[in-house]
Amino acid sequence: MEFGRFKNLVLKTKQCKLRLYRRSDVESCFKILQKYPEITRFTLFDTPQKIEETYENFESGGKYELNFAILVKGEFIGRCGLHKLDDKEKSMEFGFWISPAFQGRGIGTEVLREICRFAFEDLGLSKLESGAFAENIASIRVHEKVGFQVVGKGVKKFKKHDRPISHVDFELLKKDFHKLKK
Repeated sequence: MEFGRFKNLVLKTKQCKLRLYRRSDVESCFKILQKYPEITRFTLFDTPQKIEETYENFESGGKYELNFAILVKGEFIGRCGLHKLDDKEKSMEFGFWISPAFQGRGIGTEVLREICRFAFEDLGLSKLESGAFAENIASIRVHEKVGFQVVGKGVKKFKKHDRPISHVDFELLKKDFHKLKK
C-alpha cells in the first residue's frame, strides 16, 4: 500500500485539524521543541540542537508512512503519524507528541480517535499498534480512552542514551474500535 494518493489529505476533529506534515512546518516544529525540550523526555529522539536536524527528520519520512501536523486554529502544535506498514498483518504503528501549551485539553484523545477512524475505514487496516514510555501516564491514558489494549509491558528493545526504557505496548483491532463507536 502506497500513500501518494493522500497528498491533500486533511482530517478534522472538534478542536483541531490534521494535515500532512510539510517542509514549511519544520520551523514551527523546531521552535516548539526548543521551547519545550521536555517533550523529548518520552520520545526516542532527542531535542534537536539545530534546525537542520529537524529538516533531516522531515526528509526521513518514507512513502509507506503518513506524518501529520496537528493544527489548532491554524497554529502548529504537534505531530502524529502512522509508520511501519505491515501489508501482511494490515497494521501500522501510531506515534504522536503535542506541545505542553495544548496538553490537558483532550486533543490527544481526539487525534488518536480520528487517526484510528482513518486507519480502519479509509486505509482498510485491521490493527493499530502504539506504545508509551511507562512513566508517560498521560499518553497511557489517551490510549486507554480510545480503547487500546495493553499487549506488553517491561523493558523492551528500546534504549535512550544507552539506558533501557520501560515501555507499554498497545494495540487496537478494527473490530474492537467499531464496537466502541456504537
